[in-house]
Amino acid sequence: MTNRKGIDPLQSWDWSTDDMENPPASKLELFDEVAHLLADHGARCDLQDTGKRTALHLHIPESFRLRALLKYQPTESVKKAMETTDNDGYTPLTLCLWKMLTRSASILLAQQTTITAKMTKSPIAALSLAVRAGDEKTFDALLQSGINFSFQDTETLLHHLGPKTSLHFVRRLKALYPESSGHRFNNHTPLESYLICCLETSGVRDISDSIIDELAILDTSESEVSKAMTWECFMSRILSSTLHLPRSWTGIREDLAEKDDTGHQRERKHQSDTAWSAIIPLMQPFSTLTELSKPWSRLKDLVSEVLRQTQHWDSLREFPGIILLLKVAAHSYDFRIVKLLLQKEVSVHQRVDGLSALESFVKTPRLDGFMHTCSAKSEDTDDEENYCAKRMLDLLLRHFDKSRINEVIPDGSGLALIHLPNAWGAEWVMEKIVDHGANPNLRVDKHPYRPAAVYQFFKQRWCSGYVETILKKGADPTLTDDFGFDTALIAAMCRAVPVLTEIYDNIK
Repeated sequence: MTNRKGIDPLQSWDWSTDDMENPPASKLELFDEVAHLLADHGARCDLQDTGKRTALHLHIPESFRLRALLKYQPTESVKKAMETTDNDGYTPLTLCLWKMLTRSASILLAQQTTITAKMTKSPIAALSLAVRAGDEKTFDALLQSGINFSFQDTETLLHHLGPKTSLHFVRRLKALYPESSGHRFNNHTPLESYLICCLETSGVRDISDSIIDELAILDTSESEVSKAMTWECFMSRILSSTLHLPRSWTGIREDLAEKDDTGHQRERKHQSDTAWSAIIPLMQPFSTLTELSKPWSRLKDLVSEVLRQTQHWDSLREFPGIILLLKVAAHSYDFRIVKLLLQKEVSVHQRVDGLSALESFVKTPRLDGFMHTCSAKSEDTDDEENYCAKRMLDLLLRHFDKSRINEVIPDGSGLALIHLPNAWGAEWVMEKIVDHGANPNLRVDKHPYRPAAVYQFFKQRWCSGYVETILKKGADPTLTDDFGFDTALIAAMCRAVPVLTEIYDNIK
């Protein structure tokens, strides 16, 4: 008898226990009693729900419930259920292995004296799933079953190692299949495949250095290049994962990225064995300043070490990731990285994610959420917050091309550097860029072609600080836009007395 959703009582039975590792006998007796009662009333484990799942599929997460259920089911029902595939193509046994539920897999195997080919059906070979789950007992049972498991060209069992695979199991597989160590499957070596599986399995909080070392021992002449490429894949996966998962899920990614000895060793091998800097795979997952700012506090030390050892600067200066790196280092006031990049002639004018490093910093010198590495040393407490930002802007301006100071940003906005300052209380930015040649009268290069002072009035929503500053630096208050608005007229309309006073003082 089933309910409206096509589920019978045996399938919907969802008892659990809080002490799954070692429940008391009294609780186990309750499981047995319910399983016995359901079986006596005709509930059978081979009945399928709308997803073609049997009761065995549904109960594998709770091994005690599964064991109790199997005690009282007819042998023919159990065998039929064991050979049933769900809509995803898994039998109860292969689903256990896919979900790495080795205890439940052991319980299922104990019910059958013979493993049939139908019991091992799966989108991935059952033997591979046993390796991924680190289940040597099931692996041995499958090997001894005589079933022929098919693999694709270059695919080996070592390409299916997972976070639960033991070092002993890895060594055993290498001994059983000695020719498989250096093969690539889906363009990945066994080591790369192992790292990817660990990174993509939720809940994994650690990774075995011993297994990494074991898989990295290759005998071919291409082995060092392989290790270098592994580092590239390894770091890119870590950083890509960091972007899309909450911090509570990224412990393994952070731990791996912070393993300085292993990370720096592989980074050095990457740079010596390939024709490009290791900074390229580090920066590839990031395309915006916001993305890179998320892991920056944990990434900056590794980045600094990579940059220090980088030798391929000729091909690297225009790499978008380097420009993005200059931007994030400037916003976080990391003078060490910024100075290194500028010394290597990385341009403050090259744009990525819409703006150059200089333009981005002028627009917003201080971004929320950054851990800043600069401590203020100014005696002027009112200026303490801006001390590091002023030092950084001075550093960027020492490396700018004066001929490009009034260049229009090619994004269709018509704006240039003089129009960008936007941070509250950062009028000093306007002063510095005008002192370095920015035209205080430069118009926005699109209709209504507002002069810088008029544009700032509209952009700042009538806040007059930037307008006062630009007037003090020589802006002409009589210049109008296409609608006839000049600075004086707008100031009068919004009763901006400080601006009117500044204009009056300049014409006395």
